[in-house]
Amino acid sequence: MTKVRPFNTVEQAVKDAIDVLGVEAVADVAARQPRTVYAWADADDESRGIPVRSAMRIDAALIAEGHAPLILPVYERAVLRDFSHIAMPVADRLLMHVRGIGEVIALYNSARDPKSPGGASVTPIEQAQIERALATLMDCAKSLGRDFEAECGR
Repeated sequence: MTKVRPFNTVEQAVKDAIDVLGVEAVADVAARQPRTVYAWADADDESRGIPVRSAMRIDAALIAEGHAPLILPVYERAVLRDFSHIAMPVADRLLMHVRGIGEVIALYNSARDPKSPGGASVTPIEQAQIERALATLMDCAKSLGRDFEAECGR
């Protein structure tokens, strides 16, 4: 039975990368053994965190194969979540939000394309990518609201 991993974690992102590229390909780009790659995907083994360089190589391999990066968005969300709100001009935040909407649309259209891995059906990997992009978009919307309040002096 497949182990359930918490949503939006590095372990889940590594597992998704294994599902997309295969464990051998992930191990090759990370210059590690497959058992090490599986350990990175194990949420119960915190002693085996993935090195940042390996994470970057895996995401680069995903991008080279035409997929969205899986690990970088998890790190981005963790960094943004760990800081208090960093104000930006509303116009800049709106541009970030529009970019995020575009990313969700592109991922959705790609997933529903008959030539995609799941055909017209959305695969679990594609669903995870869309959910990550939506979560990032929702975070951006919350920040946009805070920026607007700050700019209006409330």
